[in-house]
Amino acid sequence: MSSVLAACAALPELSFEPGTPLISEGQPVSRLFILVSGRVSVRKGDKEVARISDEGAIFGEMSALLDIPASASVIALDDVRALCAEDGAALIEANHQLAIHSARTLAKRLYHATSYLADCKTQFADRSDHFGIMDQILDELLQQQRAEPADTSEDVNDPRL
Repeated sequence: MSSVLAACAALPELSFEPGTPLISEGQPVSRLFILVSGRVSVRKGDKEVARISDEGAIFGEMSALLDIPASASVIALDDVRALCAEDGAALIEANHQLAIHSARTLAKRLYHATSYLADCKTQFADRSDHFGIMDQILDELLQQQRAEPADTSEDVNDPRL
């Protein structure tokens, strides 16, 4: 058992059949899930962006921490068991080990996304056709740093989330 699962062992465990959503894109989410077993598909719109089966994988942390709707759907691919916290933000604040695990998960995602954007920027840097603007857009994204999260008081459909 992973150390994250051990640290969160007191949480209720839920079961999901194949095809059942744990999280639905665009919906408010306060729940946090920690994968015990099974495989899930992470989907942005109709595109699968990841398949995850790692014991201790965490889902819903971005929505919980930023108090925003889910940026993607998480759907059971087979029989899934997951620990569930109704108030994900409170659990992360109260559990140092889960906070570090969440930070590492988010840092890993950011690392891969930034690497991909940098690769795309390189590919489009010398284009003179309509793809040429991609270099400028990606440059702006790579340079953008916010001290605080964006104001989420209004309904915002930001495809970067």
